[in-house]
Amino acid sequence: MDVFKFTFELTQQDYLDFNMFWVKTSKYVQKQIRTFRILFALLPFLVLFLSLDTDRMDVFIITLVFFSIISILLFVYLPALHRAFTLMGLKRMLAGQRNNNLGERTVRFEENRILHKTAYEDISMSYEKIIDLQQSDGAVYLFTAPAIALIIPFRVFSTEEERQSFIDFLKLKLRS
Repeated sequence: MDVFKFTFELTQQDYLDFNMFWVKTSKYVQKQIRTFRILFALLPFLVLFLSLDTDRMDVFIITLVFFSIISILLFVYLPALHRAFTLMGLKRMLAGQRNNNLGERTVRFEENRILHKTAYEDISMSYEKIIDLQQSDGAVYLFTAPAIALIIPFRVFSTEEERQSFIDFLKLKLRS
């Protein structure tokens, strides 16, 4: 017997939103961004000091100011640049090939399992397969691996109470 049943179209925007949510919240990605921020902020100074010519101090000061501005800009804007390039890459990937992840699906949440049906597959999984439950501004994500999730957009809920009831149900199932 179904406790919750949703039939909906998983859109390209849902897929992009999930991937960008993962990029913004993943500890792994955030650690990479921190490392690159430091590296790219320090790299111009390294180049400057390796090519230091003490005979031309006026050129050195101008170059130091220029590289300082570049370093600050890179440090501040690198996360936004990373997100923009990630989004562009995802859109290019989706435009260039057939994507069986999108389209209509029915997701049934029964007492002991989740049934996920698309035009290409029927999946049955126990609640134990879910390793994390997260929410964005537009969807609930049931993570089955660090970067893989079952996406349930908020538009499938008719009311806020239904959405909260669904989340409470999942939290109860994930605790047991």
